[in-house]
This record gives sequence, C-alpha cells and structure tokens, in this order.
Amino acid sequence: MDLTQLKISEFLQELDSSSPAPGGGSVSALAAALGASLSGMVGHLSLGKKKFLAFSPSEQAGFQASVEWMRSVKDRAQTIINQDTEAFNCVMDAFRLPKDTELEKEWRQKKIQEATIQAIDVPLSLAKLGVEALEQMRPIILYGNQNTTSDMGVAVGLFFLAVQGAIYNVRINLPGLSDQTKVQTYRHSVAALWAKAEELHQSLSKMIDVRL
Repeated sequence: MDLTQLKISEFLQELDSSSPAPGGGSVSALAAALGASLSGMVGHLSLGKKKFLAFSPSEQAGFQASVEWMRSVKDRAQTIINQDTEAFNCVMDAFRLPKDTELEKEWRQKKIQEATIQAIDVPLSLAKLGVEALEQMRPIILYGNQNTTSDMGVAVGLFFLAVQGAIYNVRINLPGLSDQTKVQTYRHSVAALWAKAEELHQSLSKMIDVRL
C-alpha cells in the first residue's frame, strides 16, 4: 500500500487501527513533508513581490535556493512515509521466521539484525533531513512574505517534530541491535542531531516571534 496515495481520511483511519504500522515514524515523515510544502507556499507568496524585490540579489538568491531545496525535502519525506512502515513490517517478518533448528535460528537472528538496522537507518535519515530543513528555514524567515510568518512558524514546528519523532523511532529500535559498537554510534548520532534541532528550533522560533 502506498500511504502517500491515500486520502487524508483514509490515512487517519489507517493510523486509528489495531495495526502498529503506519505509526509514529510515518507520521514524523509526513510532518517533514508538510513543513516543506508550507515553505514552498511561502516561496510562491514572496517571489516577485515588491518587498521581496527590495532585497539584495544575494539575499533573493539565498531565499530562492532554500525554497527550491524544500522541494527535495518534500519528495524525500514522502518516500520515507512508506519506507518507515516497510521497515517495521520487515522486522515483524523476520521475527516470524522458523526457529526449529540451529540453522533456522541463526538465519532468523541474521534477518532480525538486518531488519533492525533498516528500522533504525530509515528514521535516522529523516532526523538528518529534518535538521537540514531547519537550517534552510533561516533565509525563508528573513526574506519571506511578512503575511506568511505564522506559516513559517508552523513549518519550523513540523520540522522539529519530524526530528523528535524520528529520533524516538531510532532509540526504540536500538535494544534489538546486538552489535553494541553500532548501538553507541547510533546513540552519539541521535544525541548530536537532537541538540542541533533544539538549538535551531529555539533560534528560529525567536525569529518568528520578532516578526509577529
């Protein structure tokens, strides 16, 4: 099932069910896609306007580059909506493998570890994407249409939520990973991403408050 092709009501119904997937990971990716779409809207409502044209060429170029980059965020986040659910399903499939013989047990454990790494790497990629998106919001806030300031604020909040949700999904899967060296590497990665996201969220939120 391609979750991105569902109507909003259908997607919500999929969430509000006894199935554990789609869940928080796919919703986090959707938040990033929504944030990118809002940023795109700010771009459409800013480019060519009199106040925007008063900015220097370099300022205009920086704004346009960030808005353009948000289109790739939207596309990548939409892909992750499905990837997160697929990764979860792979973990479940691995746990269902037979374990009657020693050979089956070894194969099952190998597939569980592979699926667990996938279930970690997918949200980790979203967390990185969310932080990058937050970094790209600065020129959008500085030079975007004043009347879209509230939309910019919502976009910032959505990107921050995407990072938080993604990191939660990384952390919940770490206990299933047997390689403790990899576990520590993942923990350091998400700790750095969390700190950066919080710093950016606070800084950008202050910029939003000044414009309102």
